[in-house]
Amino acid sequence: MNADSVLQAKPGENEPVGILLHRDGVVLDLDEETAAIFGSSRLELIGKLLVDLVVGEPPAKVFSREGEPVPIEILRSGERK
Repeated sequence: MNADSVLQAKPGENEPVGILLHRDGVVLDLDEETAAIFGSSRLELIGKLLVDLVVGEPPAKVFSREGEPVPIEILRSGERK
């Protein structure tokens, strides 16, 4: 399987928990208690890490082909504005 994220359910529980494997080797336990340490819910933390995987560079470092900075705002829906 070639995927950046792997979610697994704990035995006997319906709520999914697991790990997110980041391309830089960061591995996080994604239960609610651990996500709370980062000041986020589990889904918010997954979203932030997925945006990092997809966008790759902070918006300040994204440039057009002409060399002009391109501001990118990630909306809650996951779409770019």
